[in-house]
Amino acid sequence: GRRLYIYGGRTGRRKHSDVWALDTDSWEWSQVVGDAEGEGAPSARDFASLVAVDDRHLVLFGGYDGVRWLNDTSLLDVRTGEWRAFKVPGPLPSPRSGHTLVSINARLLLFGGETTNGQILGDLWALKG
Repeated sequence: GRRLYIYGGRTGRRKHSDVWALDTDSWEWSQVVGDAEGEGAPSARDFASLVAVDDRHLVLFGGYDGVRWLNDTSLLDVRTGEWRAFKVPGPLPSPRSGHTLVSINARLLLFGGETTNGQILGDLWALKG
């Protein structure tokens, strides 16, 4: 079936780094991977964006870790549960949380969000892959 993915979040003061999927045919949740661990694993955070780029890979961008806004990018292989941090060439979007990330026609589009001092962003970024 089709799946909607979420990364991390917060329970009270505790931040999470797990991935969950909602099967939109059965409306059942399942845990994809537990809290991220090991080399390349992203930190726990909330208000990040996670998007499927194919049947096997998810891309995570940004979020807020409780101290700072982030603009890092990580790739998750859902079959192996392995995370890999990767550097995107060229200029980067500013650190942000609460943004939207979508995958359309082999591109990732990132829009808006919130950054330091509560500044609301309205910029649009594209990453061709």
